[in-house]
Amino acid sequence: MDLTITGYYSEKSGITPEMGPLARALGVVFTLALLRRCEAITKNFVNSSMPEMRPTFVVNFDMATVICQHSANPTDLHLHQMSILCDGKPDCYRNPAMHDESFPYCEGRCNSTCSGRGACLFDGTRGQCYCNAGFHGPECELVDNNECEDKPCHWLAHCQNTLGSYYCTCFPGFHGNGHECSDVDECSSGIAHCPEYSSCVNLPGTYFCNCTEGFQPLGLPLERCADIDECEQGLHNCAEPLMCQNEIGSYRCVEECSEGYRAVNGSCVDIDECSEKLAECDKRSSCTNTIGAYKCTCEEGFAGNGRTCSRN
Repeated sequence: MDLTITGYYSEKSGITPEMGPLARALGVVFTLALLRRCEAITKNFVNSSMPEMRPTFVVNFDMATVICQHSANPTDLHLHQMSILCDGKPDCYRNPAMHDESFPYCEGRCNSTCSGRGACLFDGTRGQCYCNAGFHGPECELVDNNECEDKPCHWLAHCQNTLGSYYCTCFPGFHGNGHECSDVDECSSGIAHCPEYSSCVNLPGTYFCNCTEGFQPLGLPLERCADIDECEQGLHNCAEPLMCQNEIGSYRCVEECSEGYRAVNGSCVDIDECSEKLAECDKRSSCTNTIGAYKCTCEEGFAGNGRTCSRN
């Protein structure tokens, strides 16, 4: 199992860790904490002629070590190797071209050349190679085989190559181990959030909410389904002497308007009891007009049916 994290930061993509399964389980918060510690250690050791350098770190869980560095290329780990424990105490680095009195060259302690494909760091006992991208092995002698080129993952999964291995991750909206991926039914699983008066329709990898008959969609993405006033829009089939009376999601043809409506030009129009001050709400409640009626809601700190409210 891959027990190593290589992480770096860019303003465009934020933290970009390349990590194995165990390391990925630790999450971005842990990765961010390491990055900040490495930034604090390396901030005074930036080559002004290479402003594109940025803090990079390596975590090896198998050896319980954390290594901070600066590198112009975050996938190459051979510039400015600075600390073995990321604790602010610099150790040494392998690259003699970047020699500095504060960070001595590891002569005699880090003898490996890492096959010219990586950096050797001294951990207090022995030198260990940290390989450039595309190489692995104790001496960086092995060329990494990109298993993803053979398309080992499911066609609905992303393949991520790692040194000596790879892993598969199902696309968003699908679940599985990456070698097998199946659609997540957001509707039946309760993941979907559809507004009132709408139905959920599952699609491969996603879903959408469809307003039921008699309602129209508002907002993109859908925020709510609003009642269609068939009477006002002339979508009814009521003939004189019957009048059209709008209801939630539908309408009726009536001889006389029901309570909460009044006859206007051959249609029954909803009465806004709140604005016309016809509502019988308690003075400590708020009034909300509804189709053919109204609703009273007690203010915070009061309880009751809205028509009568008393302090809690």
